[in-house]
Amino acid sequence: MPLHRLHTYSKRTIQRTWHLWVGGVLVGAMSYFYAEIFHRLEVLSRTLFTQLSWWMLLVTPACFLMATWIVHRFAPNAAGSGIPQVIAAVEMDSEEKISRFLSARVAIVKMISSFFGIVGGGAMGREGPTVQISASIFWVLGRKVQRATSLATQKTWVVAGSAAGIAAAFNTPLGGITFAIEELTTMHFRRFKTVLLYVVIIAGLVSQVLGGSYLYFGAPEVETLARFSSFWVILVGILSGGGGALFGRALFALLKLKKRYVVTAWMKYALAAVVGVAIAGFALGVDPRVTGAGRILIMDWLQVGSFTPDVLIYRTIGPLMTYLAGGAGGVFAPSLCLGAGIGHFVAIFFHLKAIRVLTLLGMSGFLCGVTRTPLTCFVLVFEMTATHDILTQLMLATVVAYGTARLVEREGFYLKTVNEILES
Repeated sequence: MPLHRLHTYSKRTIQRTWHLWVGGVLVGAMSYFYAEIFHRLEVLSRTLFTQLSWWMLLVTPACFLMATWIVHRFAPNAAGSGIPQVIAAVEMDSEEKISRFLSARVAIVKMISSFFGIVGGGAMGREGPTVQISASIFWVLGRKVQRATSLATQKTWVVAGSAAGIAAAFNTPLGGITFAIEELTTMHFRRFKTVLLYVVIIAGLVSQVLGGSYLYFGAPEVETLARFSSFWVILVGILSGGGGALFGRALFALLKLKKRYVVTAWMKYALAAVVGVAIAGFALGVDPRVTGAGRILIMDWLQVGSFTPDVLIYRTIGPLMTYLAGGAGGVFAPSLCLGAGIGHFVAIFFHLKAIRVLTLLGMSGFLCGVTRTPLTCFVLVFEMTATHDILTQLMLATVVAYGTARLVEREGFYLKTVNEILES
């Protein structure tokens, strides 16, 4: 290509894609700093439970109350996970409706509410909030530059921003892309692949520059599977997929009950305070590890650490109650933790050697039972642990989990929540 043509081509490319670089940099930086603050507050919460002990029966309700109040007062659509809100925004046909779920105000309130929730000991994750915050960044940016580019529609901006958020949150670029394709849109990949690839790469690189390259759950040394291991893979897939479906059903049922009976602001605040007392009681009476995102528990189980069924029981109750409180917080990480517990329990109960393998399979299967995105689930777990040796088993367990979840509950938690949002 002649030099002058190359210069013209490069200039046009920069003019068409500069906003993607800006958006990717913003999402990557936001994801890193949000994750750092969230993690530090989670550590602070565990320290408070150790040092303040029963005083947390006052501190936790106060934190939950603040998390709920700021959402109710400033941005009601910042409550909960954030992923259903983004999916609903993709389905909406007017800027006014989309801006109710994606805006600078929603992003800020989402962050602050989740910070209060995690300090108080909420069993919640940051991944769902990261998706809604990232989508909000791209939505605002897309509206600012829509006249300057014809590269993508505004809805494509929302999809790309969400994918970039997942990629930066977990350091999983492939997971971000599959998440966008599977969960957020039914458009043909060819229509938005350029924007999607640009922002996922940029956001991922920025996050790695700030925090370094890492594996979210480290690199566990997985055991060698026995000759007839497929039976255990399928069993974990059935149990985790069914468990994920039941967990999603319980979450949705609680939200329906709350919507029906908790109708005034004061009732919502009272519920948040009561949930806070219960969460603090569980943490103090059982194990402080039942609070937070659950990553510490997963890391412990992957190191074949201590495991007791009562922790798994309370780890199930914790996310349900935290979600019921009404603040901002995701279900991605809690789902991974519950799935890890199921896989770990199966290995211990049947005295199997492949403890780490079944723990990872349970993570992918349970998450799939909740989200109904099999491709995204096994890709995420694979990228977070770099366990190439069990990729086929991950795929098998996740597919089995997906089929089991469909038998238990035809629609996943996200889809039912999206339908509820669109109908309201």
